[in-house]
Amino acid sequence: GIPDGDSSPHFQTPEEAPVGSFILHFSADDLDSGENGIINCSTKTSGFQVQKIFAAEFKVVNTVLHDREKTDSKGLLITCVDFGSPPLASDQYVIIDFTDVNDHAPEFQSKFVVGASIQSNTSGEYVATVHAVDPDLGDNGLFGYSIQPPLDSFFRIDMLNGNISTAVDHIPDALQHYNLTILA
Repeated sequence: GIPDGDSSPHFQTPEEAPVGSFILHFSADDLDSGENGIINCSTKTSGFQVQKIFAAEFKVVNTVLHDREKTDSKGLLITCVDFGSPPLASDQYVIIDFTDVNDHAPEFQSKFVVGASIQSNTSGEYVATVHAVDPDLGDNGLFGYSIQPPLDSFFRIDMLNGNISTAVDHIPDALQHYNLTILA
């Protein structure tokens, strides 16, 4: 059977590495002589291929682009078989962990947000909150909010939580409706 992932060796590769990218190198030994000692290794795990480098040395490459946001790791079963009669085989199970790259832009949960009516005309009055998410990990998933000109002089946005408020004590009456462009 296949051992659980906790006891198996782990290897890392960036998500979305180009097809054919090197994942890992390994060697396999068979102490028999002649054809009984000749080895071929392969995998039936989709998304990977074992390639022979030398007589007993192999590398694993990817055959598809892997997306960490869909699958953060994948088990890989490598089978090595000798050319003896009968052929003897050995399996090694490894885990391929996909490391994050900054491949996703933040996305707003709603394309349009209707804000509160401005009543007091004082700076700091709450208007609305926008919310965006970025599925990338760590620093790749960090972002801040900003309001684009020209209305950035009348409104401000909290970079971290997306709360929009008035930035001035009086908003001109000519601006009855506000269409703010928010970037994340």
